[in-house]
Amino acid sequence: MLPPQTVTLARLFLVFGIGCLAAACGAAPPTSPTTTTTTPAALPAPAPAPVTYRYSGIVRDGRGAPVAGATVEAGPDWGVTDLDGRYDFTGTYETAAGRVRPPSGYEPNPKRIYESIPIVSGGQDLIVRRIVRVEVTAPASLLAGARETLGTRITFDTGAVESPYVDVFSLTSSEPAVLKAAGGAPAPFVEGVAPGTAQVIGAYRGVSSQPVTVHVLPR
Repeated sequence: MLPPQTVTLARLFLVFGIGCLAAACGAAPPTSPTTTTTTPAALPAPAPAPVTYRYSGIVRDGRGAPVAGATVEAGPDWGVTDLDGRYDFTGTYETAAGRVRPPSGYEPNPKRIYESIPIVSGGQDLIVRRIVRVEVTAPASLLAGARETLGTRITFDTGAVESPYVDVFSLTSSEPAVLKAAGGAPAPFVEGVAPGTAQVIGAYRGVSSQPVTVHVLPR
C-alpha cells in the first residue's frame, strides 16, 4: 500500500494532465499566412499613328516644260523635283501654305518672300516662270554728285513683261570709283562719283542684263 503523500501527488498530476489536455483540445488551430494578390495597373493605350498626306505633281515653266531641281514647300514639309519636274513627298497637313523655289533663272512662285500659295495634297501641278531677259535703262550721262533712279523690267517665257521684285534685284558698276550703283528697295539707282565712264549691269534671279554705259561728267 502506497503512502498517503504519494497518492496525493499522483492525484494532482492526473488532474493537471487532464486540464492541460482539455486546454489543448479546445485551443484554436494555427492559421496559415495569407497571400495578397496585386493586380497590375493597365498599360495606357498606344497613341494613334499621326495622319500624313501625300503631295505630288509636276512643276513646269511658263511654256509647259518640266523644271528639275525645284523645291516645293508645304508648311514644314518639302520635296525636290526630279529630272521630269515631278515632286512627291508626305506632309503634315491636308493643305498648307507654301511656295515653289526653283533653280537659278526662274522666278519663285510667289515671287515675294513674305507671300505664300496653298499647296494641296492629293496632286497639284505648279508653275514657275523662266526669266528670258533682264533690262536696265540708265541715263547716258550723269553729273558727278547726281543720283538717278534706273528703269528695270523683266521678260518671262510667257511673254509677260513686268517690273522685278526689287528686294532681290542687284545692280553693279564696272567702276565704283566713277559710278556708284545700288539695287534693292526702294528702287535701283546710280550716282556719279567722279568724271569718267562706267558700265552698269542689273541681275535678277541669276539672269543678267546687257551692260549699259554711263558717262559721269564734272559738275
